[in-house]
Amino acid sequence: MSKQRLTTVRCNSIKTGYWSLARKDELCQKLGKYEDLDTDPEALRDTIRKYNELLQKHENLLQKLHEQFGEG
Repeated sequence: MSKQRLTTVRCNSIKTGYWSLARKDELCQKLGKYEDLDTDPEALRDTIRKYNELLQKHENLLQKLHEQFGEG
């Protein structure tokens, strides 16, 4: 699943932050959905990191089982 960004980091020396070509309504709708998650970016990153660690452990275990018992 890939997210579609509505903003882009500014790449000039005049202003810092983000900019967008999206309409205000589109930005507000996306922001509202994000705020409804009732979490912050750091908590989401931590959850994703933990998920990826668990997934890696699962894949390692499957590989070991495959090596030990073959394809069945």
